[in-house]
Amino acid sequence: QQVGGTLTVAGVSQPLLGAKLIADQLSFSFMGADKVMQSITATVTAGKLSGVHTAHGISRAVEAKRR
Repeated sequence: QQVGGTLTVAGVSQPLLGAKLIADQLSFSFMGADKVMQSITATVTAGKLSGVHTAHGISRAVEAKRR
């Protein structure tokens, strides 16, 4: 399933690029404030997102909740 939306980075709205939702797996890329492409791959469950954020070749855990 293709999805769309925006992400606010350093106060600037950025479009989600290549966003896909397959079952409970969400993935997308976006341009960071430093103009470097970044990506998120995560599992979405009951209004919560948890997964991995990758930028500059470094991956970190990420979590978010629906407001």
